[in-house]
Amino acid sequence: MRPDEFVALFELEKAASLAGLGHVFPAEEFPFPDEEVLAKYRLWFEDPDFKAVAVEHGRTLIAHAAYDREQLRQLSVHPEHWGSGLADTVVDAALDDMAAGGAQQARLWVLTANAHARRFYQRTGWVSTEKMSRSQFVPHPEMLEYVRHLSG
Repeated sequence: MRPDEFVALFELEKAASLAGLGHVFPAEEFPFPDEEVLAKYRLWFEDPDFKAVAVEHGRTLIAHAAYDREQLRQLSVHPEHWGSGLADTVVDAALDDMAAGGAQQARLWVLTANAHARRFYQRTGWVSTEKMSRSQFVPHPEMLEYVRHLSG
């Protein structure tokens, strides 16, 4: 992806978050942090290790996995395409690239309350390390680290 495409990543993340994380971040109480998330992507695009795998339908971004050498930083699939296999597609491409770059394992952080995402990661071979953290976004929900061994 090109650096000028970070807005498309932001818009997809926002759509997926609003649809799937309302129980964690009720919109009326915690509006989506537009500026903070845009700033996150701007910083990521300045990082020489940052990469993204994306799937478009027509000219619309419908899935992406953002990552670096050993961490899956963000996975977003447009809600209209949940259950389509796109998450598997973009995550597998990111993991293949990490392995090709010499990584032995990948890691990620997921909101503890995001049961949908946790089931996906567990189904696809990720294992919890039981290491906990807090989200940078108010109300700072709990996050759990997962790892996955890479072959290659």
